[in-house]
Amino acid sequence: MKRATILNRDLSAALASLGHGDTLIVCDAGFPVPNDSRRIDLAVCRDLPRLEPVLEAIVTECVFEKLTVGHEVRDYNPPLHRELSRIFPGLPVEFIPHARS
Repeated sequence: MKRATILNRDLSAALASLGHGDTLIVCDAGFPVPNDSRRIDLAVCRDLPRLEPVLEAIVTECVFEKLTVGHEVRDYNPPLHRELSRIFPGLPVEFIPHARS
């Protein structure tokens, strides 16, 4: 039995397969995901699991080069922006329009 942080088989495999320059998107249920993308649904019910614990678990398994966040998080959700800074300390952040995130 696996004893590391990530126990979800599909998520663990996806993280293990990430390479330099690859992108991992962690998003809510409303995010438009293209049909040809690999999708791993962790949802149990609305807002469960919460984003922060998922990111905290993921960051223990991988090294990230940068964080890309929608402008709206910085402008309209300062608590989440602070949490992202705490979870990914010192990581360069690129802010993009929501339409591109």
